[in-house]
Amino acid sequence: MMAGWTRHWGDPHIEESGGKKIFKLRGNFSSADVVGTIEPVCLAKDAGTISLDFGIKENGIKSAIVVQFFSSDVYEFGVCESATCFEVARIELPDSDNPEEEFDLEIPYDLSGWDAAATCGDQPGVRVRPAIFVTSPFSDEQGPGSLTIIDLDYFCVDGQVVTAVKDPAAQPIIGLYPNPTTGALTLDWAGADLRDGLIQLSGPLGQTLRSWSLPGGATQMEVQVDDLPAGIYFVKLISEGRLVKVMKVVKQ
Repeated sequence: MMAGWTRHWGDPHIEESGGKKIFKLRGNFSSADVVGTIEPVCLAKDAGTISLDFGIKENGIKSAIVVQFFSSDVYEFGVCESATCFEVARIELPDSDNPEEEFDLEIPYDLSGWDAAATCGDQPGVRVRPAIFVTSPFSDEQGPGSLTIIDLDYFCVDGQVVTAVKDPAAQPIIGLYPNPTTGALTLDWAGADLRDGLIQLSGPLGQTLRSWSLPGGATQMEVQVDDLPAGIYFVKLISEGRLVKVMKVVKQ
């Protein structure tokens, strides 16, 4: 699978389209191809937004795209119990007979009321992985019209990542600018204690494209991304192997 992502259920495929890699997901009531991240992340029990782009290759009857957060180590399709699973959205797919048409979704979520089993130690967060799939009310036995196929080419969770800082008011401000950018990106971490620091630049589906080590004693670093195609990318800041922050950046 693509770096950072894996199958949680079914048999999703990766294909090349327009120079980028996409997930091809199939699903109905009987089963589905479910993808998500390999590693969990600690999200604050707060509000956030999920963004995703997809194309419909085969539209089943009353089909829907489903986004979940799950906190267990093993995912089971068709089982979403409140202690280990939070259904963010179940959105009916639009009618479309054009396989080249692309759809963008912005989905708000709020984890404040989720009494999840897997917490983040002494931090007020929950340890989760996303799960994305398509489904319909019809099973394999009900024949044509039950199966839906989509191409998923972008997925982003825009929420607060819980760090190991115990006093939230004392958390340092970490900046990334300019954003959007045409070539240069400056990361500013003044006041943050980042040991064995690393910057990773990832594509829209989590694949790591390149990485840079943070220079010792510095509080700022500039990197060049002018050779990358226009689009949406993610900058991950890592300290001592721990994910500190994820920031979305637009390359023009």
